[in-house]
Amino acid sequence: MAVLALLVIGAGSFVGIRWFAGRDDPTLPTTTRALAAAAHRHMPAEAKLVRVREGLGNTADRFVVMLDYEIGGRPVSFSLEPNKQLPWMGDFDCPSEADAPDICEIRTLDDGTKAAVAHLTTSGKQGTGVSTKRADGEVVSVWVWPSPTVSDLPVSFDILAGMATDPLVGLKTNKKMLELGKDLDVTPMT
Repeated sequence: MAVLALLVIGAGSFVGIRWFAGRDDPTLPTTTRALAAAAHRHMPAEAKLVRVREGLGNTADRFVVMLDYEIGGRPVSFSLEPNKQLPWMGDFDCPSEADAPDICEIRTLDDGTKAAVAHLTTSGKQGTGVSTKRADGEVVSVWVWPSPTVSDLPVSFDILAGMATDPLVGLKTNKKMLELGKDLDVTPMT
């Protein structure tokens, strides 16, 4: 049985979540709030969650959620993108289209999972992302903005990799994450 600890402050913001023992399998469709709660468990204690933004057009096969933080006095955004609609990930390789990342390499994470690690400049912003492909074909990408280089992340690479490989950061969740995220304020992305 899993046990969660949560400190709630104000209207829908929370300071910390810790996962103490075991996990329940994700079998329920995720929500923006549940996805945010699941990802937030990986953040360091000093990371202050400022805002949760929901992507437009989220579906059962594709979600986009932005978590805006203040870390060490600077604003940092994390984009969570679980998706079953990425054809370029068929053979789990880096994309070769015109909108491909500036840098992309396939790495093997500590747990043996293959991950595409990419650096991208878009609309003048630089970001770093980690994408993993799950056995059911779901690809989970976690991006951090801004991130001038892969070696200049505002959090450790292990945090990004942990989010990308967490079974609860995806298109399916469990009752505990639905409950944990239910009071988060969510605004639409513009």
